[in-house]
Amino acid sequence: MGYRVSFVIWISLLPILVHLVDGLKFNTNEEPATLTVQLLMFHGDKIVINPEAVEHLTQVQPPIRVISAIGLVKSGKSTTLNKIIDEWNGVFEDTTDTFLTSNKMESSTRGLWIHILSNGITAGSTIFIDAEGTGLGDDIKTTTLSIITGLMSSETLLLVKDLLTNQHIDFLYRVCHRANLTFGDYRNLGDLHVVVRGQLRPTSDSNEYGYTFLTQDSGGPNLPMVDHKRKVIKRCFPVIHSSQIPDIENTGFQESKVLKNEESYRLAIIELVHHLKVTKPKRTKTGGRMDGIMLSDLLYNLVEKPSDKWEDSFRCLEMQLCQRHFEKLIEPYLKSSDKLSIKIWKKELDVALDRYMEWCSLPDEIRKAQRQIEQQVWQRERVETSIKKYGIAKWKIKQLEKELEEERRKQRDR
Repeated sequence: MGYRVSFVIWISLLPILVHLVDGLKFNTNEEPATLTVQLLMFHGDKIVINPEAVEHLTQVQPPIRVISAIGLVKSGKSTTLNKIIDEWNGVFEDTTDTFLTSNKMESSTRGLWIHILSNGITAGSTIFIDAEGTGLGDDIKTTTLSIITGLMSSETLLLVKDLLTNQHIDFLYRVCHRANLTFGDYRNLGDLHVVVRGQLRPTSDSNEYGYTFLTQDSGGPNLPMVDHKRKVIKRCFPVIHSSQIPDIENTGFQESKVLKNEESYRLAIIELVHHLKVTKPKRTKTGGRMDGIMLSDLLYNLVEKPSDKWEDSFRCLEMQLCQRHFEKLIEPYLKSSDKLSIKIWKKELDVALDRYMEWCSLPDEIRKAQRQIEQQVWQRERVETSIKKYGIAKWKIKQLEKELEEERRKQRDR
């Protein structure tokens, strides 16, 4: 009877369990550990954050590379990211559907999806972002997603089917223009990497194709607005990488068995993965390293605050990042100054300060940390000098006398 009741209870809980795991794939049996989950979704015109995804984001171990894919709908973003991840993990022959793909006209990706690849505490993490494509009439919403994606990314892949067109220029211009209006500059966007899916003309240089098309003036008198947009894109992305993934005849997005047997296709993916593995980790606006907590806080600010408040939010988030790493890297040495010889202690503080400056790039916060260190070193050196002059016993007596005098002064002030 007890077993029957338990079975009924489990059956009644099944819809709840299905809801909890919907949109979430987690794999703990493989190394490196991986996680795929929807990060952002639309509820009407409002962007909604998945708090469960953010919780995983806060725990991501630095250094963090954030590689995203944006572009027009049906340009092969999800398919290409899937093959990149397969090759990254060394399982190219075993095609996996990390991100959902479709051969229908409508987009299979809705909102933003992330795939977290953890390589361990020392090796850091890589986050892949698959963004909903633009070009099906909801460009305002999807462009907003692309801007958020670019601001979170260390390198953004612009997927292109066959050839770049003025539509791509318009799309990138909207992203850059919005970033400029918000921050007054473009330094918050990650690097741009144009990935062309298809055969370029023989005269085209695939390594320079993206930069040339997107930034070079046409010289034509009838295209002043297009050339203006190209100038904006050039300021937005001073360096534009380009790669080409060969097209495969009679192959739909879902026919992965054909794709993996094409040597040229795999070689192109291998080359792209090698490039992405050496990209710089995600940095703050002033150049400091970013951790998972700041990345998740950045997401909340981008989604929930008006765009005219983003600049102040960036500054506040950087200050919080500095404070966290001061408490983590420097404060323990300041609190344990008497446990090491002064010579070793000062060396350890120098190393801690160097590590702190890898994370914190705000000049005011760095100077504040330096002043606190200098003050603590000065006090420690005074103690060492007093001990040498009076001996440890007399020095302790003098310290007690100072403490008693300070206590009497406080009592008089009361």
